Amino acid sequence: MCGIVGVLSAEGDRVTPAAFDGWRDRLAHRGPDQAATFSDRGLYLGFRRLAILDLSPAGHQPMTTPDGRFTIVFNGQIYNFEALRADLEARGVRFRSRSDTEVLLELFARDGVDCLPRLNGMFAFAIYDARERTLVLVRDRLGVKPLFYFRSGRALAFASELGAIRDVPGFPRELDPIALGAYFRVGAVPDWTCVYPGVRKLPPGHWIRFRLDAPGGEDPTLYWDLPPVAETEDGRSEDAWVDEIEALLFDATRIRLRADVPLGVFLSGGIDSGLVAAAAAKQRSGLSCFTVGFGGGAEDETPLAAATARRLGVRLERLDVDLRRGMSELPAVMGHFDEPCYDTSALPTSLICAEARKHLVVVLTGDAGDEVFGGYPA
Repeated sequence: MCGIVGVLSAEGDRVTPAAFDGWRDRLAHRGPDQAATFSDRGLYLGFRRLAILDLSPAGHQPMTTPDGRFTIVFNGQIYNFEALRADLEARGVRFRSRSDTEVLLELFARDGVDCLPRLNGMFAFAIYDARERTLVLVRDRLGVKPLFYFRSGRALAFASELGAIRDVPGFPRELDPIALGAYFRVGAVPDWTCVYPGVRKLPPGHWIRFRLDAPGGEDPTLYWDLPPVAETEDGRSEDAWVDEIEALLFDATRIRLRADVPLGVFLSGGIDSGLVAAAAAKQRSGLSCFTVGFGGGAEDETPLAAATARRLGVRLERLDVDLRRGMSELPAVMGHFDEPCYDTSALPTSLICAEARKHLVVVLTGDAGDEVFGGYPA
């Protein structure tokens, strides 16, 4: 993952370049490979990169169009960027890199927000139009990538994490009791609110445009929503539905295997990660899978993971985690949460990711299978 941040200084409360770069670098854990800042007439755009596609300087951000009009900071990945690139090349665009960032930038420069329904990916990005002095923020369809923002008068700030903008002048210091009440009721702060009053999360599937030389801003605009579910059968058999789901799973895995860095799969004993590993193994040879061991306790799924790996013919690396030792790291892990969050898997997930990072950069997982197929108990 990468990290993005932007700040527009209010008159009489100017932000210095050194202060902004300090806020940007609070996102270094999201992007250790490259850091840079763009500035223009009081607007700062910052980026911390985790390089996955096109590791050369041509893929660095912030990235600006050759004519200097549009500049982007982009966290995420556009999975269908190759098809979009081919379309743009047919329209006369000449690319300087092999990155999906440049494809997204050039597509937006030509089609504006009308291009958003064409994007297949997970992303949060900001595009600045220097000619019109506008800033557009966009979040992916399901809100995989986070994006916080607040505006007070002409001051504006946004970031992948609240920690990057917490010291921006005008950021609220008190907590929102309504958001806290919602957390204690459901175990998370809902998407429609934030633990800090006045701070907003751009909703999934939305974009918003700010006019930088005028106070206030537009409301978020929906560009995608979950299609309505038919209440009646369409005549297809159960086998036909299974075939369609399998085809979608294999295609979704295929487009996520594109990377210029080492890639693997987290493999537990569960169905979700086993399906992802199976789909990946059929499309990439020499695949490495990683499982976490907890010392043979009841929660240890390594025997099931090993059986799945043998069946798939993939290499399995066991990463042993000492949860008692890991408890000493709990404050640091919790420090990465912007808001209160009840997630019992946060600590082991953080520990296994730290171990896996010694071997690879990109990991596919089975997360969200339960959400899609209703696998959680009521």
